[in-house]
Amino acid sequence: MKKAIIFAALLALSACAGTQGPSYEEVVTQAKKEMKVAKSMDALWRDTGKFLKKADKAKKAGDDDKAMKLAKKALKQAQLAQAQGMAEMSAAPYYK
Repeated sequence: MKKAIIFAALLALSACAGTQGPSYEEVVTQAKKEMKVAKSMDALWRDTGKFLKKADKAKKAGDDDKAMKLAKKALKQAQLAQAQGMAEMSAAPYYK
């Protein structure tokens, strides 16, 4: 099920690839959704939320490029955290 969520998120982002690109608000909304999923898996990375806060500050300061870059970074980290969480679910001790 979690793989389906990750796949759906990636599919949603790739659908926007042919156009001008998602807006800042869309990226932030998607990042928050992905962070929520990662948190439910107990896999959310420590600094992901910090990047969203910095993006918000940059947006308020008028630096749209920096804000978008930070929001995309938060989104990517949330997606990678989910992938790491999925990989670690099947982790088990290995004895020779």
